[in-house]
Amino acid sequence: MSECITDSKLRVYDASGDCAGNTCEYGYTDNDCTDGCVDGECKGCVPNCEGKQCGDNGCGGSCGVCNQPAAPECITPVTLRTYNSTGDCTTGICSYGHTDTQCEFGCADGACTGCVVNCEGKECGSDGCGGNCGSCNQPPAPECISGDPDVLRVYNISGACDAGNCNYGFTDIDCEFECAEGQCQQCAPNCEERQCGPDGCGGFCGICNVPPASECVSDTTILVYEATGDCNDVTGLCAYESNVVPCEFGCTDGLCNNCTAACEGKECGPDGCGGNCAEGCELQVEACSVEGTCLCVYDPCEALCCPQGDVCTGGACCTPAGECPEAVECGGWTDSCGVAHVCDPCLNGYSCVDNSCECLSPKVECNSVCCQTGAICYNNNCCVADCAGKQCGNDGCGGSCGTCGANESCNAEGQCICAGVECNGVCCAAGAVCHNDACCTPACTGKECGSDSCGGICGICGDNETCAPDSQCVCADVECDGACCEIGEVCHEDACCMPDCDGKDCGPDGCGGSCGACDANATCTVEGLCDCDFEACVDACCTDGQVCFEDACCTPTACGAKECGTDGCGTSCGTCEANETCSVAGVCECPNVVCNAACCAAGQVCHSDACCTPDCTGKECGPDGCGGTCAPGCELPDVCNDTTGQCE
Repeated sequence: MSECITDSKLRVYDASGDCAGNTCEYGYTDNDCTDGCVDGECKGCVPNCEGKQCGDNGCGGSCGVCNQPAAPECITPVTLRTYNSTGDCTTGICSYGHTDTQCEFGCADGACTGCVVNCEGKECGSDGCGGNCGSCNQPPAPECISGDPDVLRVYNISGACDAGNCNYGFTDIDCEFECAEGQCQQCAPNCEERQCGPDGCGGFCGICNVPPASECVSDTTILVYEATGDCNDVTGLCAYESNVVPCEFGCTDGLCNNCTAACEGKECGPDGCGGNCAEGCELQVEACSVEGTCLCVYDPCEALCCPQGDVCTGGACCTPAGECPEAVECGGWTDSCGVAHVCDPCLNGYSCVDNSCECLSPKVECNSVCCQTGAICYNNNCCVADCAGKQCGNDGCGGSCGTCGANESCNAEGQCICAGVECNGVCCAAGAVCHNDACCTPACTGKECGSDSCGGICGICGDNETCAPDSQCVCADVECDGACCEIGEVCHEDACCMPDCDGKDCGPDGCGGSCGACDANATCTVEGLCDCDFEACVDACCTDGQVCFEDACCTPTACGAKECGTDGCGTSCGTCEANETCSVAGVCECPNVVCNAACCAAGQVCHSDACCTPDCTGKECGPDGCGGTCAPGCELPDVCNDTTGQCE
């Protein structure tokens, strides 16, 4: 079903709906109508069902319904698969649910063998032997439900099978006018309180040919109405013009007294005496002219006037047929009244030939649809093979678009591609790789690692392993109880152990080994440090009695008879007195004058048992203070001034 929701948009409802709270709800698709939307169809629309099995044809019609499932099939020797009689339409393609039945006596040719069909009391569903008791594709005819407004109930084309009975969903459509014979009537004639004019459905409520009776307006005058009046199409009432005519002999009861009727040559109309001539015209089909002649309102037919809607055929009034008979499917048809009719057009691709819808060659017929030119019937649906731009694969209709070459496969786009690796324009065999512009098959049989002879490797060794020349993974360093230790670890008590000698000089390394041994004259502490037993000297430990001298352990020499000098290790054997020096033998000696057992300083002399320093500074002569004389002395005749020390 479809409807125009605007002047340019068509809403097409799905063939099957969902039941929600005793109400059917239908999905829909809104389509734009370029040339406008009228009576549930796009004007100027060309249906398009190419590649479709079902669903909307783009013009408010349908490309088909999903009621042609695949035939039952044996999927195993004892399992029968039957498909649901109705399917679901998705993007124009039908899909059918299925039921798998175990066959007690085996399955062959799409049926359980040794099985008795049971369809008693069933319209549909399984017959117990892999077949169906019927399909739910014969819905009841549309029916009218009286009400305000009347409702037309239209059943879905496809129903659902429930316990062997077909249940059809339906749609209730409110009729704008009345509902009759399973159809919403397009119009309800309305002539209530109307004498004439349109009835609202293309007909008329009558014609104005029954004027009011004449009446006396005075004793000598009479009011006479025209035989034909004018109709007010809005009110539906007739209005007749009138004239006041004098009565020569007076007027009584709407008639002129002693008046001679003037009806010569007249069939109808006023007789001049307040009456009408003859019996008047036939109601509904005749009207009286000004001249008093009855004229046909509709179609005249020799001596007859045909009623509204009839035509004159062979000298008699004839009622045309309302619609084309069932035997006339399409095209033009003339009824017994000679009226030409245009019958319904053929749908679903059929052509009209001699009033019959035919599927003309080269088209093929498929499931009550005449497929488009070039299409075939596949799985009970029209199908157009599609190999455009394809080299291989399914053509969509059970055929093939081509076969790929050796070592090639067909991808989803229908192109032949290398199943494995392409190398220099050649498809390599499965498992081969491209190496040096040639297909190469890796050789890794019996190898754990190393080269595969094709530029790749046969594997990667694990942690702490390395690849041996025989392409086997071995421990890079130490193996311990089947495990490879890290570089630097050792095997201790059947486990890999990393020695810890950080900051240690000696002692255990935590893995059964040693961080080192101390030199002689040193002891290893708890912290793993070497501690000298005696004196430490740079990087060495001195022995007992040694001292550190000039960055080396030194053994001192005994001073013995030495008065002065060192013991050979930087320690003094004694200190000489003032002005004395120490000899190589370690004896203090006086290099100057000895005075009263004292060693005088250089330049001093012994004077009065004491060391004395002569003072001749600025003197030429005279005493030097230490019993001597300052040089050079005076020459005669000069004499020395002892006080100033100058020669005078």
